[in-house]
Amino acid sequence: MAVDGTENSLRVGEYAVKLAKRLEAEVYFIYVIPRTTLRMPRLIATFTQLQERLQSLTPLPPCIREKIMRETFPILEKLRISAEAHGLRPEFIIAEGDPAVKIVEEVKNGRYDLIVVGYRSRSILTAFPGSVTRKVLEKSQVPVLVVK
Repeated sequence: MAVDGTENSLRVGEYAVKLAKRLEAEVYFIYVIPRTTLRMPRLIATFTQLQERLQSLTPLPPCIREKIMRETFPILEKLRISAEAHGLRPEFIIAEGDPAVKIVEEVKNGRYDLIVVGYRSRSILTAFPGSVTRKVLEKSQVPVLVVK
């Protein structure tokens, strides 16, 4: 189950816990710390230069990473408590990078049968799923359950 640190992801996580209990499945939570936004000049001379810029994405400064983790930890802790209350032993994966890419990579490298993601976007255009959800839906090789 992908967690983004919001109250909505807590609600979706609760659903994932109940589903895992019902299916007698294991539950894994993944939280991805995003990398900094890349601003690019309007003109890039070659594809190689574009690749070099994409390769040079730097991690968030430690103080921002710590703030994100401080804000996300209570959500992860609530999910742990909920899972254990349902007799499950949750595992947590913390990664850094593009959230959709890291979620899909983890699924490819692990033994997962289903990805659970939230529907809501952080944007005002809530009629559409969030960008991470859309990317996971496009790239996943296992079923994706989108919870509204």
